[in-house]
Amino acid sequence: MKIALAVVQTVGEYDSSMDCDYAVINLECPSRFKHLLAQAGLLGDRIGALRGIEIWDQTPDIISLDDVARIFGEAALEEADSAHDNRTAFVLDASEDALAEVANASERTEGSVMHVSSEEIYWSFYPKHTTVTCETDAISGEILDSLD
Repeated sequence: MKIALAVVQTVGEYDSSMDCDYAVINLECPSRFKHLLAQAGLLGDRIGALRGIEIWDQTPDIISLDDVARIFGEAALEEADSAHDNRTAFVLDASEDALAEVANASERTEGSVMHVSSEEIYWSFYPKHTTVTCETDAISGEILDSLD
């Protein structure tokens, strides 16, 4: 199964108690995301000032750097960090067991919003009991097209 591993960045003051380092996004159904990209593009064509759409969405599992290394290996960390230079997610294969481990290791978050433009998708959220906004790196339309 394909997943995206995206670096999480904080917007505002960082709290050292947070383990929100990476987002794991299940790409089992890329057509869902492609459809949203297309819809954002159509709306942008009709409404000139529209820059994108925002949807409440809990898709990503947020996990720590240590959990990424344990579940996916050091090589996945290096690839995700390399992709982060362009603010994009890294796509890799994951087993059902790995996804179950991700779900068990997932940090508690709230207010998760998917931001969709005609070109990319990313998420913002708050780690539970904080006021710090976090954002994931983006999944571009090119990444989604490569999954077909």
